[in-house]
Amino acid sequence: MFTNRVFRVLLIAAIALLAVNISPGAAEKLTFEPLMSPGVDPTDMGYAFTYQGRLLDGGSPADGAYDFQFKLFDDLSAGTQIGSTLSEDDHDVNDGLFMIDLDFGSGAYPGYERYLEISVRPGVSTGSYNILSPRQKLNPTPYSQYARDAGDAAHADDANHSNDADHADYADTIYNRTVVVKPVGTPAQNGVALLAALGTISVPSSSNRWLVKIEPGVYDIGAASVTMQPWVDIEGSGETTTLIKSTGFSVPTQGTVVGSSDAELRSLTLYSDGGPGADNYATAFYSNSAQTILIHVTLEAHNGMMVTNGLRGIYASIDLDNVTTHVTGGGSSCRGLDVDNSTLVVSDSNLFINSCPINSGVTLFDDSHFTMLDSQIEVTAKGAGFKSAKGIETNDSGTLIRNSRLWIDGNDTGESYGIWSSSATSNQIFESTVDVFNGDDGAYGLYLIDDAGLELANTKISVYDSSFSNTGIYEEDTPMTIRDSQVIAQGGATSTGIFINDLIPLEQEITRTHIRADVPGDAAHPGYVGVQIWSDGRVKFFRDTIEVEPFQWIPGPIPVGGTGIINDGGTITFENSTINSVGEEAFLGIVHKYYTDPATLNMLYVNNSEIYTCLVEPTMCNTIQATAVGPVVPQAFVYVGSSLLWGGNVSPGLPDISCQWVHDETYTGFGWPLMPIVDSVGGTGNVVPSYVCP
Repeated sequence: MFTNRVFRVLLIAAIALLAVNISPGAAEKLTFEPLMSPGVDPTDMGYAFTYQGRLLDGGSPADGAYDFQFKLFDDLSAGTQIGSTLSEDDHDVNDGLFMIDLDFGSGAYPGYERYLEISVRPGVSTGSYNILSPRQKLNPTPYSQYARDAGDAAHADDANHSNDADHADYADTIYNRTVVVKPVGTPAQNGVALLAALGTISVPSSSNRWLVKIEPGVYDIGAASVTMQPWVDIEGSGETTTLIKSTGFSVPTQGTVVGSSDAELRSLTLYSDGGPGADNYATAFYSNSAQTILIHVTLEAHNGMMVTNGLRGIYASIDLDNVTTHVTGGGSSCRGLDVDNSTLVVSDSNLFINSCPINSGVTLFDDSHFTMLDSQIEVTAKGAGFKSAKGIETNDSGTLIRNSRLWIDGNDTGESYGIWSSSATSNQIFESTVDVFNGDDGAYGLYLIDDAGLELANTKISVYDSSFSNTGIYEEDTPMTIRDSQVIAQGGATSTGIFINDLIPLEQEITRTHIRADVPGDAAHPGYVGVQIWSDGRVKFFRDTIEVEPFQWIPGPIPVGGTGIINDGGTITFENSTINSVGEEAFLGIVHKYYTDPATLNMLYVNNSEIYTCLVEPTMCNTIQATAVGPVVPQAFVYVGSSLLWGGNVSPGLPDISCQWVHDETYTGFGWPLMPIVDSVGGTGNVVPSYVCP
């Protein structure tokens, strides 16, 4: 975004051969020749410009004093005078050289063509001025400085952004030349004029930057592309007023605009339409091996038979600031932003994607790096048949998301994902929200496989209303650190808050996080789980809350209710945490399946925690249920210390209970801690004395 913009005009005219009478009765020839621009101090800018040239009198360099008058008009030959007449009397001309500062005021250059009329007479003369013809055309802003504030002001004092190299300070941009493009007729004629104007740019460089200023209008370039050049920025007159339009393309390496390194594109809309059944690809912006910045740009792409892209980048570095994408109607894939081997930074932007069989907000491939700040992605699957919707899809790439929103609507047509990630270098998500719903064949907030690491903090993930299944986070062989977040899965035939499926030993940490899973709760929808672990790793819960739909007794052989944790193969530490609460009891608390093979022995530790399960069916509603798997059946390694257990059996080893505190801070080994021998109905057993329930 721009702040503290400063405008300065330095107009350097290319002057043609002009004829004038400079003394009564004598016809002389005066010729102006252009000179190079003088040095300009960019910190001291007003509305003046410097006019300079060479004056030839009778074919020879003029010497002495001359009187000049300057008038500004809006037309080459007629028109209206702009501002007042500027006079310069007895101005010295040495060896034909002169230079004059002119200032027509702040309102002289609103972005339209201006023509300078020059009149001259010999100095110390009172005769009439001789008007030189023709008037000299002056571009409205050939020398401009756009000064952006140092870095992103919104994050200047944010420690989370202090190391964000992608948002380093921008240097001031000074333009030496400006090309102004305005509508000349039909949109197609305007497009021809735009391409022709771009063709007039010559020898841009870091010390000779150009600005292409496009006035309001529609510029239809057909099947062509606007190809940017290094050191040449393109600026429209606003996203709603300046539109560059193209058809689709037969190859994926074209776009309405093709980016370049060391160049900015801003304040306009790019539009690409493949036309139903016409072009394989529709791409609004394309960049290959270039470093480009887009600011206040709308990217519209529609109806590519194979792929429809708002933006496509290969080996590129692209910075998007206040960018909006609208991508719809492709024959196969719709992608808001699609990059390979690229770095992509998105700030304060909005991506809207829908109506393709495969819909993705952002796709990242082959060691790409994606940063999204203060932005949102909305993806909607539309139309009949199987469709998929993904907010972000990554392959061998990394993501950083902060203070952003993903909103994914499967529209009851297929699979839906907030983030689908495979073999990622990392996934970091902070202070954000992910909403995924209406997936007909399954919905996932985060779907992470093959070492797609996750760091999640202060984020809410909600997955709901999918007819098949809802899963907040699914991970496979992916290390995770989750803290201070919410993971919610609701509705559907089944719902699971977090599903952990590790075939290799991994450390998973979940801290101060609320996990909830529920379904309608009837005989047709009996299954929902807070956390399901099919794992060879270690899962550590600390200060977490797990809620599953409260237990219900429905006539039939199987009660309806949720399970807090199902563990099949992993080692769990459940500390300072809770599963459900009084009056909101689960069906099962923790189901722990342990393997008796010493090489795969897995354990369960429950310490200083509370677990609440049902009382109406104590043989089924277990607070902790331990089941051995293997040829030898010792008691499960289950340690319960200083924990409140409310509900049915804790198995094996303890009888039915209503509620009890279990204390033993030092016990390790197989089975349950040695309990006091207390008489009970039907005999004696290892029973912990009961306490008053809370």
